[in-house]
Amino acid sequence: MFSLQRLSRNKTRGFTLIEVLIALAVFAAVGITLAKNASTVVLQTNRMEETALAWSVASNVANDRFIRIEDESPIERTGRRTQEVLQANRSWFVETTLRSTNNDDLKVLTVSVSDADTPEDVLVTLNTFVGRH
Repeated sequence: MFSLQRLSRNKTRGFTLIEVLIALAVFAAVGITLAKNASTVVLQTNRMEETALAWSVASNVANDRFIRIEDESPIERTGRRTQEVLQANRSWFVETTLRSTNNDDLKVLTVSVSDADTPEDVLVTLNTFVGRH
């Protein structure tokens, strides 16, 4: 009789191997999902930071184009220019295009900014109108 009680008590003490394996599979699936989501958040945060810096570069280049005093009026300098700009301890590839419109007193300035290492991957494009007066 003593051995029967002991045997029935031992059966109810732990988990079976199948139960343990199922629990491990569930924890592994949850862990993989959490790791994937965490890496996505890190990538999105880096991309947002890069985009915010690129907007700042585009704004500074657009303002700089019309603040500098040169021989020719800034609105008369239509065409395309490329330059490399150093800002926030990073090099940026900047392309500016000043195009005419139907109105002679109004031009369209487009500033495209990309990382200097990958100039084909444009991060931001700023379009603004510039008037003569």
